[in-house]
Amino acid sequence: MAQLLPRTQTVSTFAYDVLANGRRIGNLQTFAPSSTKTLTRVRQIASAYAGETIEIVPSITDHTITISVLELYRQQTLEALGYSNFASIEDLKDSIEIQEIVTKTSGEQIKVVYQECWVQSFNKSGIAANGNVVTDNVTLWVTRVRIGQ
Repeated sequence: MAQLLPRTQTVSTFAYDVLANGRRIGNLQTFAPSSTKTLTRVRQIASAYAGETIEIVPSITDHTITISVLELYRQQTLEALGYSNFASIEDLKDSIEIQEIVTKTSGEQIKVVYQECWVQSFNKSGIAANGNVVTDNVTLWVTRVRIGQ
């Protein structure tokens, strides 16, 4: 009987960096950029095809970033993003720039720049009597997204 061998293949890997105002964000758990666009259907009104879509009209795109970072004694997430001395996100008056840099095994870098990011929400999770992992979660609204700057 022939021996069955598993099929294997090479998996490419890459290095991933996320910087806020040029500084690397440490202890990053998740980095989740997202883009959404409202689409509006234009429909037939008075014809044999009433209700059918004639065309779909795209609206403006909204960009957000959600970041989760393990909180360590050294600094909180908002401090890692470059903000300090704040009691509430209400105190944050400046935007930041986020850079996402992916370095492929070939050495090629792909850079996405999220310009003028504003903190929209901040919360902590994982605070429990039997747990010892505290995670800060930040959602940012992004003004513009650019490639390779």
